[in-house]
Amino acid sequence: MMQEKRVAYLNSRLGPGPEALTGGTAPLAENVYLYDLEAGSGKGAEKTSEKALGMAHGAALGEALGAACGAALDTPADAARDAAPKMGGAARLASLHVLLIPANADQRFLMTLQPQLEQWLLAGGTMVINGHVAYPFLRWLLPFEVQPCPGLAGLQVARAAPHPVFDGVDPAHLTYRRGVAGFYARGANPPPPGALVLNTLGPGQQPIDWLLVLPGGGRLLVHSGNDLWMYANGQDSAARIVPQLFDWLASGETA
Repeated sequence: MMQEKRVAYLNSRLGPGPEALTGGTAPLAENVYLYDLEAGSGKGAEKTSEKALGMAHGAALGEALGAACGAALDTPADAARDAAPKMGGAARLASLHVLLIPANADQRFLMTLQPQLEQWLLAGGTMVINGHVAYPFLRWLLPFEVQPCPGLAGLQVARAAPHPVFDGVDPAHLTYRRGVAGFYARGANPPPPGALVLNTLGPGQQPIDWLLVLPGGGRLLVHSGNDLWMYANGQDSAARIVPQLFDWLASGETA
């Protein structure tokens, strides 16, 4: 019998995650506040994390957090969270099997967790990374490289290798979304040696989607663009990505 895997969407913001993942009566993933994975996180640690988040992301949360002082953050919700028993960051990470990292994740904070994340992956965890890598928070990541070919030719998506996540997905449905090209990817996070390239971009075949299987069975799936779950409930073959992604996550297959 296949062991049920705990899948976590790492949310850099307080509040709900994407409806396609964490909504409904049977959510596909848990909505986990990213800063709860902080080493030694526990009672009162969230306030410190929120202050740091406000400084790091003033544009996103500056109004709510960046300009706030400790007293201003002491809301009833804060008090309720502080009163509840907390699982330490290391224990929380160890309890999860899959981490879904969105394109807007706080990569600078993830860098502070690099040793723990790498150990977790090497022990058999699965991580799905979306977006442009600006701060490589794993040893297998390199900074994002912009697609050098201008115009529509540089935005064409092509299949490089078959994979269950993209089975039956027409690359044209990734190139174009509602008639507009460029939503899927506009460059690539370069893969490390040994990675399997799944999809490429442009005439130079930039590797925009790749899979690295690690010793111990860990899996690192990297997509160099907007969140893959943005295609959930679509009207073309790209809608296959989310259900097939979760089937693959549950299967534990390394291919």
